[in-house]
Amino acid sequence: MKRIMRKAVTMLAVTAAAAGAALLPAGAAQADEPVNCPRVIAFCTFEEPDGYGQMRLYFRDEAFADPSFYTAQNQTPEPWCVYELPGYSGLSYEVPAWETLRQLPFPARSLHRGPC
Repeated sequence: MKRIMRKAVTMLAVTAAAAGAALLPAGAAQADEPVNCPRVIAFCTFEEPDGYGQMRLYFRDEAFADPSFYTAQNQTPEPWCVYELPGYSGLSYEVPAWETLRQLPFPARSLHRGPC
């Protein structure tokens, strides 16, 4: 009887966990592990995904980021908005405070401090 009860409790726990995972929003972004940026309050970028290629630090808005970048690590207490095109245009993506994104959905060419 104890064995049957243990199996029933285990099955209930597995079912509850699966149901809980199914209720999570599909578009919820998860922060990636940090990349190798200097420990300063700045917005750190790399021109390739996963923190590869040329690194650059931004301390203020940049309308014409050169080179474009795929990796972003926000090391500031506020969000930053990155854009697909120079001059803050095209597609945009918000990088939350203290978050790392190893692969942006596009090569970003401009960025500004604050929400999109």
